[in-house]
Amino acid sequence: LAVCGDDVRRTDLGSSHPSYEECDDGNTIDTDSCVNECDNAVCGDTHVWAGAEPCDDGNSSNTDACLNDCAAVASCGDGFIRADLSSGDPDYEAMRYAPRLLGIDTKLNALGIHRGNAASDVPLIMYVRSHPGAGQTTYEYVMIWSNEDGGTGFFPEVLMSQWGRPHDIESILEVDVADSGEVLAMRYRVDENGTWPAFAGAIEGTHPLLRTSSQNGLIADDGDSTLRFALAPYIPSQFILDGTRERALMLDPVSYAVGAKEMIREYKVEGTANPDTPRISDLRNYLFVEMDIDVDLSGRVLRAAADVAATTYASDHFQPPAFIDSLALRVGSGKHQVAIELPPGTTMADIEQVEIQGLGTMTGTLNYLDAFMLGSDFMPGPVHINFSGAMTLSGYVPTWTIVP
Repeated sequence: LAVCGDDVRRTDLGSSHPSYEECDDGNTIDTDSCVNECDNAVCGDTHVWAGAEPCDDGNSSNTDACLNDCAAVASCGDGFIRADLSSGDPDYEAMRYAPRLLGIDTKLNALGIHRGNAASDVPLIMYVRSHPGAGQTTYEYVMIWSNEDGGTGFFPEVLMSQWGRPHDIESILEVDVADSGEVLAMRYRVDENGTWPAFAGAIEGTHPLLRTSSQNGLIADDGDSTLRFALAPYIPSQFILDGTRERALMLDPVSYAVGAKEMIREYKVEGTANPDTPRISDLRNYLFVEMDIDVDLSGRVLRAAADVAATTYASDHFQPPAFIDSLALRVGSGKHQVAIELPPGTTMADIEQVEIQGLGTMTGTLNYLDAFMLGSDFMPGPVHINFSGAMTLSGYVPTWTIVP
């Protein structure tokens, strides 16, 4: 008998029939274009459509955490006064202690030949993660810049292969707040070694003042700048928090467009795209793949691949292992976003299958996969290739394959 979920859309029933199907994609994923009830995904169905909606709370209110068109999470400057937060609400405290950031400029906070954060490495998104504890909550503030020029940013092919984005994403501040509302401690990220000294800088009202001190997102608590960024932090949905850090780019998908265009403007891409070389090209040539996979072999032993016109392209460009682990083009067990360079002009309709390839002998389970490309407007496109479940394989060079 025909049932919702059999991957065949029924066309013999009218829309008023209880078994009518608007779509049927044969999976159990509620975050793609066809939800589990075989209805097309729409704003207001309470399911966050990955890549298309940053939120969906199922109501028509513009004064809560999700605007009624599902196009944006509530933030300062959106024209609506939030009515769902009070002084006792955890989100209230998260907003109250959000940092302000002094940017790189060409006068008071100059860093070499950097043109300043008004033109390059622009702070685009700040969001906050709440970590409840005994008698207190720690608020972790995470900043996303449009590009990374220092550190790994010197190797953009590594950024794309290991993290599937040109952006810099860094935790910059932690604030411990007692249940009574008293601030217990503030710490900021000063280096790449996990050093978080106590904040001792200026506080404007209740907002600590930080300074960008490097081209790869390191922070100081002193100094000055002619550029000041006061981004209202997003309070992400659990869907965002449960994924990779890169999933937070979907809090404002225009971040993909800003980052991609900056790569072109700063001549970081090939003049003539060639997916056979590690050097990156226009980001519209890439398949962005988020995955959650657990394997029992340690090290960077995984890559993503995609087949187009019977040719396989891989996130590591089939390069040999790197001598320096941090510059590897592969990933290990866990949650990752990577990017696969494809021939110019490739669309989602051209992709025959997406694979996660294990390099070695291992047993592993693929739990989740979501793949998409940028459109001609540099924005994430509406078509996704999805998998959610438990696909377990064992053996030498196992390949987890998802066919659209």
